[in-house]
Amino acid sequence: MTADYWNMNEAEIGKFFGGMRTDESDAFFHNYLVESHARMEALREEFQKSQATISAVLDFNPASLIPLWSWASGRLQKRQWTEAEKPKNDLRATPGWEIRDFRPFADQSLRLLGDVAYYFAEVFIRNHPGVSWEVCRIGDPDFADENQPVLSGFIVPMNPRTLLRVVAKKTFDHRVGELALYDLYNTWVRNLVVVPPEN
Repeated sequence: MTADYWNMNEAEIGKFFGGMRTDESDAFFHNYLVESHARMEALREEFQKSQATISAVLDFNPASLIPLWSWASGRLQKRQWTEAEKPKNDLRATPGWEIRDFRPFADQSLRLLGDVAYYFAEVFIRNHPGVSWEVCRIGDPDFADENQPVLSGFIVPMNPRTLLRVVAKKTFDHRVGELALYDLYNTWVRNLVVVPPEN
């Protein structure tokens, strides 16, 4: 899997996947899942090392999303625009522009979000039978998630990487707080097509 993938912005991701052949998206999917275990283990080790003074553990319990996001969101950083990326339009026309930071996330932060997305997905897989990874194929190369790894088992497939970037932007701008990832989990639980497990 290309290392550049983790640092792509939304437009680049769309082009990257939109032009894939079936065999290429299958190969990417395979490599994406193979890489997931090592990435999640590294995330858990880094979290535990940084959280030595508290008892939180990343055990794939939904409640673990609260300390995980509290930790991860505090490590997010933005970078300056490149000349090619600079917005062509005045961002002050965007609602809420005065409290929003439109700059892109730094590469290291994008990789962290990718790792948290793996963990977020695994929380669903381990707690809700019927949720699993699949390749999104609806036959439209312009569809946002076409050819990408997504989670099935919901009313509509879930792309955890896209969701994490949205939550990260809102968190960075202080529009949501430390419960944002846990709240996102509960929102998607309500979109399951399988029966939620009993408590």
